[in-house]
Amino acid sequence: MAFDDEFIMEPQEPIICVSGHLAVARFLIRCGMRKEDGTEQASWMRSSYHLEKQGSEWRIAHEHFSVPFDFENGAAQFGLQP
Repeated sequence: MAFDDEFIMEPQEPIICVSGHLAVARFLIRCGMRKEDGTEQASWMRSSYHLEKQGSEWRIAHEHFSVPFDFENGAAQFGLQP
């Protein structure tokens, strides 16, 4: 499958909290598509990771993405700014 549109993925710097062998990382990420004519359909989403340290390595135990949406009609909200 080929796409003519350019994929947008622009993460912000994560905020990381560590306690012992557990950590949480959270950040905003702008995801969407940019068409050949330059128009975009993109949205900021919230992302979080739960990490566990196993030996000397950190492993992702859980990840979550939240997309902002309109409560009235359930449609994704594009063009929002953090």
